[in-house]
Amino acid sequence: MLVFYWLAEWQKISDLADQIKPAIEKTGTPLHRCRFFENLIRMHYRRDRYIVSDEIYDYAMAALNASLEIGEKIKISEARFGVGFCQLWKGELEEAEEEIQMALEIANKTGHVEYQARYLTYLTIIYRKQNQSRKCREYATNALHTALAGDMLEYVSTAKANLAWVAYHEGNLPEALAYGQEAMKIWEQSPLVYPFQWTALWPLIGVALSRSQISEAVENIRLMLQPTQQCLPERLTEVLCSTLEQWEGGESKSVTKEINKAIKMAKSMNLF
Repeated sequence: MLVFYWLAEWQKISDLADQIKPAIEKTGTPLHRCRFFENLIRMHYRRDRYIVSDEIYDYAMAALNASLEIGEKIKISEARFGVGFCQLWKGELEEAEEEIQMALEIANKTGHVEYQARYLTYLTIIYRKQNQSRKCREYATNALHTALAGDMLEYVSTAKANLAWVAYHEGNLPEALAYGQEAMKIWEQSPLVYPFQWTALWPLIGVALSRSQISEAVENIRLMLQPTQQCLPERLTEVLCSTLEQWEGGESKSVTKEINKAIKMAKSMNLF
């Protein structure tokens, strides 16, 4: 199931879940239930492109309750992160920060590098969404060092993406461009499908627009709208799709205006 998650093949996760569910319900231990719920969450994320439903949140709480039955600290930290991850994409940033910070505290005590890198990565995104530039740089830097130590390239790239955002908002366009391009290069070369590439693409769009490189900005918009990527808010998606249509229709003069409109909207939604 986890392999299929990283390959973005949600239907295969669903098929396995149907096969496994009777055994889980009949004889599953708390650990079996916890892992099963976690994989159901992953299936829903890929299928629904990270739009968090009540069903996903219920699974996250069920996984947390099962982890508390197990009593293993690292399993509890993983389940707490799962709850916080749901809250992050629901826009409940303070609650998400609290849960993931608790998860990170456990991971730090146990020395689990993989979990440390993951938790630091999404705490960085929380601070980015809260426009806390200084804290975002601090956590992105820590996430980068930890991910490098654990050879976790998907989080190395996200750290670079978040540093690109910080650099862009500090007015350092060359640094924003370098970090953003490095992040995209890692994702492009990986067999894994990372669904939050908007973290690098928005700063790259901003840099391209500032340099009047409209074709590059349009290509980055196209990448952001791929079906394997997190679904952006509906109003923003409509503007981005309109931008692509105008570009393809040869209406290049109005494209710059549409991109600026999209950037303004993305900023209001804590994405840019």
